[in-house]
Amino acid sequence: AEVWAHLGVAMQSLDDIAAAIESYCQAVRMDPSLHVCFANLATLYMYLEDFQKAEEHISKALELEPQNDAYLEIKASMRQRSSRVKQ
Repeated sequence: AEVWAHLGVAMQSLDDIAAAIESYCQAVRMDPSLHVCFANLATLYMYLEDFQKAEEHISKALELEPQNDAYLEIKASMRQRSSRVKQ
């Protein structure tokens, strides 16, 4: 699972969003405790303006790490962006 997570980071750094998403999804299928992968998926889906999937993934990250300030900031930023897009 960690290899998939690292591949996701590599693909994300290369701006290959589709490959990064697939890698992170593989990682969390193998190890659903990888909260950072859920947070990275949320960030990627937010970038793609798929706020429903972004919300789903950041919620999973926060279930695993409820006091994580970075995840709470992602959630707040996502809600702010989502409301701007809807206007």
